[in-house]
Amino acid sequence: MIIKGKLYDGMHAGSRDIRVTLGADGYLSAEPDGFAPVSIQQVMVSVRIGNTPRSLTLPSGAMVETTENERLDQWLAGQGLKTSWAHRLENNMRFAVGALVTVAVIFVGFAIWGIPWLSTRVAYALPPEVNNYIGQGTLETLDKRVFKTTTLEADRRQRLEQQFDKLLPEDSEAIHYRLEFRSGGFIGANAFALPDGTVVVTDELVKLAQNDEEILSILLHEVGHVVHRHSLRQVISHSSLLVLTTVITGDVNSAGSLVLAMPNVLIDSSYSREFETEADTYALEHMGEHGIPTSRFADFMERLERCGMLLAKAKDKQKGEAEPEEIPDCEAVEQATEEPAYYSWTNYISTHPPSADRIARFRQARK
Repeated sequence: MIIKGKLYDGMHAGSRDIRVTLGADGYLSAEPDGFAPVSIQQVMVSVRIGNTPRSLTLPSGAMVETTENERLDQWLAGQGLKTSWAHRLENNMRFAVGALVTVAVIFVGFAIWGIPWLSTRVAYALPPEVNNYIGQGTLETLDKRVFKTTTLEADRRQRLEQQFDKLLPEDSEAIHYRLEFRSGGFIGANAFALPDGTVVVTDELVKLAQNDEEILSILLHEVGHVVHRHSLRQVISHSSLLVLTTVITGDVNSAGSLVLAMPNVLIDSSYSREFETEADTYALEHMGEHGIPTSRFADFMERLERCGMLLAKAKDKQKGEAEPEEIPDCEAVEQATEEPAYYSWTNYISTHPPSADRIARFRQARK
């Protein structure tokens, strides 16, 4: 049996075409002027992978490369040498389908259970300096992209800061909580909790509240996000490999990519239903300790819902207008006559628990 290939003699960079004779006696020889007959027992044959070229390495160091895999395998089988197990598995359809299903199951299982488990463990394992780095970098990014300087009066901010300090958990030495105020820009009435304990409240949220207790109920909810490491766990789910590298190497600078991912998580994806419910639970459990009626959170959520409806209607009404009128802010929300449609079909696919469910939970806790 004769196969064609290329000979690399090990002394020159190039190759030349060659014909290799595969003898029935188990010896290989080549013409013209290739190499002396050599036993297959002295030749190292590379493992077959699909139809990629195979190499036959001779005792002298020279190498023959050939693409005639079928003829080579046929001759090797005649010499009592079987093809590689990898090639046999590649050509086994049952194994291929089984492997595909197994990989899919492992992938889905890791996505559903593995990543959440991993993100929780890593979030609590990250050293404080990493949390501080991520929190500071995220706030700087939000200040450039979203926020504007607050317009709230200094005494109003100071009073809220003093009340915020009283809400903090007693075992918070590892987390340095602080309250920051910003003008919300396009995100309007909102609040964010960053990994380092920074809680950002927008001017619009403060103005929408009818009393300080409503604001404090929201702040307790945000403290719950910090206590349970929700922002870190959320962003780790998107950057698990990077965070593992950060934990293993201790390289704080490698957390820079988390800083880039965090604003998008906070603004676009927000938190999962599980995280929002967990933060609600934290607020419920601690509002009584600070003398805050649970109805304050429910009242504010209802007002926020009506506010969102009012603003959405105003924006829809102005679509296509050359000179749109000024959209009313949330201070006018009490004039809205429509009741919010809590149970629309979008609640099912929302990343948050339905608003009516959250409100009902706080209303019932009062009883």
